[in-house]
Amino acid sequence: MGLLKKIFIKNKQEELEKEETSKMIEITHKQESTIFQRYPDGLPLDVLQLISFQKFGAMLKGNNLLPPSYDKNPIKVEIDQKYDKPRVILTFKSKTSESLRQVSIFGYSVASGKVNKDGLTILEVSYLMQEQWIIFAESLMYDWEHGNRFKHFDTPSRVRIGQNLMQEDKDYVQSLNYIAQSHK
Repeated sequence: MGLLKKIFIKNKQEELEKEETSKMIEITHKQESTIFQRYPDGLPLDVLQLISFQKFGAMLKGNNLLPPSYDKNPIKVEIDQKYDKPRVILTFKSKTSESLRQVSIFGYSVASGKVNKDGLTILEVSYLMQEQWIIFAESLMYDWEHGNRFKHFDTPSRVRIGQNLMQEDKDYVQSLNYIAQSHK
């Protein structure tokens, strides 16, 4: 009879542990904030420097926001820090002519324009591109925060990411444990 009692108690403890784990996961999901709350100034500079902007270019082309003749790979990516916020300027080139277009990302605002023969660009806010950028940024940061560091980033960046991957994953697990402990 003592053996059956021990098995019953062990099963009951396992059930309680499963319930606690599911409650912790539920609490964590409820506390997840939006990308605008977590990153009010836009994506961090160190993340922007690792992004494969070809994937964003593919999104723009897939949604007909770049003309069909334009390559999805930007020929130039400029990233700088203006007014304490990162800014990205992507330059796309037509495959059939010397025509260039620029897409400027500042926080979550996106503007685009055609480069004229003098090299000047008049940028206009593009709400459709902005919508695509927000979708891309949310997906990217979700993957980044959940340890999938390879989906949106360039191959050379994978080496740098891989060097810190284990430590970041340990930090993430520790933060989950802290959340679970604080809600007991």
